[in-house]
Amino acid sequence: MPEVEVKNLEITPKPKCLRCGSEHVVSDLGHWMPGWFTCQICNAVDHAHRAGLPVKVWTVNDPHDMRRLLEWGVDALISDRPDLAVAAVRGRPGA
Repeated sequence: MPEVEVKNLEITPKPKCLRCGSEHVVSDLGHWMPGWFTCQICNAVDHAHRAGLPVKVWTVNDPHDMRRLLEWGVDALISDRPDLAVAAVRGRPGA
């Protein structure tokens, strides 16, 4: 039986968005911040804000989605469940 050399495999963790923690990273900001990444949603929100546009999201009724959208930096949530939206906004740091 042939001998097989066994080595430790180093698994690099998936990069995460520096703003929201998403693993769906599309942009490496490495040219000025090596190892820093952002996801497509955070990029879109940032582009809209730089253009002076507010980002408003309609009919968000799930508290998890509300919190995630707020982390992404949206400016407004429209919901059929204002009780959940108020709780999500109040649960944000600085709210």
